[in-house]
Amino acid sequence: MAKPNASDPMVKHLMPLVGATITSLIVDEGESEHDEPYYGFAFTTKNGKSYECMILADEEGNGPGHLEISK
Repeated sequence: MAKPNASDPMVKHLMPLVGATITSLIVDEGESEHDEPYYGFAFTTKNGKSYECMILADEEGNGPGHLEISK
């Protein structure tokens, strides 16, 4: 795996996750019974700021996506 490039916009976007603590999971069922649920998590950074992170198919939020978790 390559070392992250600090000038990469996506790396900058993800940096708040480094050292953060996941505090809860989020499930957004949508507004109608036909909506697919969206999943995510809330986290708190080392300096105490809180954020929510949703797993989306793309930046526009055109559907739920998948977060691969590997060991």
